[in-house]
Order: sequence, then C-alpha cells, then structure tokens
Amino acid sequence: MKRRLQAAVAAEMATVLDRYNPKAGFVDGWRAWTLSTLAVVQVREQLKGFSVPSFKKEAASIFCGVGTALASADHRKLRTLTTPMCYATMSGSLSQRPAGEQHLWEALDVTASLKQVRVGHHKSSPDHRFAQITCAVNAKLIWSIRDAHGQAIGGVGTAEEPFDLSDYWVFERCITGDAAGDAHGWRLKARIEDAATKPVAGG
Repeated sequence: MKRRLQAAVAAEMATVLDRYNPKAGFVDGWRAWTLSTLAVVQVREQLKGFSVPSFKKEAASIFCGVGTALASADHRKLRTLTTPMCYATMSGSLSQRPAGEQHLWEALDVTASLKQVRVGHHKSSPDHRFAQITCAVNAKLIWSIRDAHGQAIGGVGTAEEPFDLSDYWVFERCITGDAAGDAHGWRLKARIEDAATKPVAGG
C-alpha cells in the first residue's frame, strides 16, 4: 500500500503549482504571462513536437472524455484521463451516486485556450519535472440527470438551449525521463472551482 501511494505521488505533483486567477490585475497578469512564456520554452525543449494548437485540441478532447466518463461512471476511462489524486476525488464522487441514477452528458462547440503554463518538480527529485497548463474551456453543454425511475431530477441545458459553460482546468504531465513518453500524456489535474460557472457531470 505504501509503495502504491509513493508511486502515485511520484506520478504527479502534489498540488497545483500556481492557481490561475482570471481577475488578476495588470502587474500580476504581466508577471504570470512572463512566467508562462518561459515555461512554454521549457516544455518545447523537453517534449519534441509540442505545439500550442495541438495541445488545445488535446485539452478539449480530454474535457469531453472526462465528462463522458463521469456521466457513464466509466472508471477505467476516467483513470486514464486524470492524475491519481484527481481520479481519487472523482471516483469518490461516483461512489456516492444513488443506484440506478442516469447521467446523459454532451458537450458541443468545445474550445480550449491556454491561460497559464508552469513547470515544477518534487523537492526530493529536481530532475523529475512536470508541466501544468491551465486552460479556459468553453462549451455548450447538455446534461440531464434521471433517477432510477426515469424521472428528471437535475442537469443543465437542453438540445434547444444548451448551457454556456466556462471552465478553468489544469492539465499535467511529466516532461522528463521515460515518463515523458506518449504512454504518459496530458491528464486532468484539477479544476479551478472559484473561476468556473458550472461543474461537468459528477456524482
């Protein structure tokens, strides 16, 4: 158990390095932009072929994948799209979902834009570096929740009038060593709760 816990921690940073603040003033905003520019250079040096346009597409795809996995309670898929600590939180939410409850989730016109990039490492392993990218994710959301009897009990948006979602998500991956390979790609690390409008499908 202890070894599994240590492996999970080594697979990700223990926390979000620098939580993005969309309401930051000019000075803080300029500082954040400068740090992000330097971090992007580091990411490009470590991850050959990395580009902002391709990452934005991948981030939008992960967003859709996580929402779909949560709605269908697909633990296996969810585990591949999230970091260990993020998965533990979402898995706990799914375990509290009432038996028979059904979630239908669809996201349309999904776009992701980079807001902040940071690179860091564990104190005990400075050569094992991670990148964290905060994205603003916008989409038109259709999410319905029905109980075991098929009665509508919640959700947001409809096919005729989807909900305009604006979320801030942090994506993370290791950018050094063997773990920087394709088998360990970008995964959802966290959601900036106080900057978002509505959650994706949960428990």
